[in-house]
Amino acid sequence: MASVLTKEDRAQMLAKAKAQMADKKPEGNEFKVTVSDQTVTYTQEDMPEKPVLHFQGCKDSTLSISSCSTVVKILIENCTECNIEIPNGAKITTSVVEAWNCTNVKISSEIAIGTLQADISHSLSVSFSEISHLGQLVQAGVQKLDLSFGDRQDLSLTSGVSAIKETICPELSADDKMTQFITRFVDGNLLTEEIIRLANEYPTTAREKAQHDAELQKKEKALHAMAGNLLGSDSKLSDSDQKELKDHLEKVSVEHAAQKQDVPTDDGRAEFKRQLGNEQFKIGEFHQAAVFYTEALNINDKLAPVWANRAMCWLKMANAAKALADADACIALDDKYTKAHFRRGVALVQLDRLVDACKAFRSVLDLDPNNAQAKSSMMLAEKKLAQNGGQ
Repeated sequence: MASVLTKEDRAQMLAKAKAQMADKKPEGNEFKVTVSDQTVTYTQEDMPEKPVLHFQGCKDSTLSISSCSTVVKILIENCTECNIEIPNGAKITTSVVEAWNCTNVKISSEIAIGTLQADISHSLSVSFSEISHLGQLVQAGVQKLDLSFGDRQDLSLTSGVSAIKETICPELSADDKMTQFITRFVDGNLLTEEIIRLANEYPTTAREKAQHDAELQKKEKALHAMAGNLLGSDSKLSDSDQKELKDHLEKVSVEHAAQKQDVPTDDGRAEFKRQLGNEQFKIGEFHQAAVFYTEALNINDKLAPVWANRAMCWLKMANAAKALADADACIALDDKYTKAHFRRGVALVQLDRLVDACKAFRSVLDLDPNNAQAKSSMMLAEKKLAQNGGQ
């Protein structure tokens, strides 16, 4: 039988897990470089494990990483008259490059970059060997920014505050340092748009929000049409089912109205962070996924699935203690959450607490008797326990 937790037990478990919440800093070890009048290529051997490469205060230099190097991200701060080169074969695990407070800096990339963030700089030049390598370029307060592509020279773009003011945002002040703009390919065309942030902190554009609102209206219309057929005079639904359907329609209408009006809700903000975590988890960025799950929990710590998701991140990163704490927090909120019991068992095996691990896997089987993973995991734990003399 699964053990029964008292309210006090659950409160203690939740408090313990909160105390072990993840650091929000991205995973990695800073490798700071400050040079002048040099040409340097940094290899993996030059840098620490999981390096965040930070070029800070560099002047009149050409700086690059070797073609077989992997870094977490590249930061370019307060650099002047520098060339930053990212060669084919190199890897940036977060696919992020950030530059700020720079003057006359050229960034050349032969690999795909998901997000290039440029802030409060003057005369930046960004070149990609292929148009497919540009994910998105986000800028704020950049005085002159040139963007070019080796395989499509006809698509070169001169941007920055002055160009944006002349073309898409005439109300932008010359010294604006806060308003963000995003440049990316949309339907095959290079498009620059102002970024707006919804109440749930989701960054989007007016064009995308209009499309989203239209899609919501379309879905709501279809839902009401379907409900109309089910709730007609010859409806075969019971009174309780009809009431449940009507309540659901009302809930959907309220949610859609809130989204259209951009009404801030904690649930919306937490859900956005959860989705970001899921996206990072899918591509194997487990630490960054844990960061987003942590941000979701900071907004709403009653989300059992998010505790379970973050527990899985810790397991992927071989941090059994944190995984156990998060699984316990999930169970404290929902003691029938099968995945949390299973991840609790896996964490306990890694901590060599085999008796407790077997109990956790038994809890899974109490909830889901046909769970093959729990059966095999419990058999392995029991076998290991027997080898250890039942200890």
